[in-house]
Amino acid sequence: MIALALLLAGSPVPQSLLDAADAAGLAQTQCLFSTFRAARQAHLSSSEFGASLRSTCSAKSQQLRTVSARIFALRGDTNPRAKAQQLIEQSYSSMVEEYRRFPEKEKMVQDFCKADPKDCR
Repeated sequence: MIALALLLAGSPVPQSLLDAADAAGLAQTQCLFSTFRAARQAHLSSSEFGASLRSTCSAKSQQLRTVSARIFALRGDTNPRAKAQQLIEQSYSSMVEEYRRFPEKEKMVQDFCKADPKDCR
């Protein structure tokens, strides 16, 4: 999502299309994090989370893929659909990696809070 924002900054694309990309990116991001929280509550494995993520967020991802491909095409990209798909795949991979590492990060926070509880209020 950040990559999309960087690529679109200053591009000769109609503002309405950029606004649509912002809305689609926000909707997909919200879906990714909502699915993350639900998977944590359900104690899913990383692979189960990855499958759930793709299933639950497929409609939002398709919207983002469509608008991203239109923007890439307007910017002259030779394979805009593949580039848009790559962005979606990166977002899924990043979320699965964060999910996989979450227990480790959670333990680090707990250890930190045990050492200095006043900083965790």
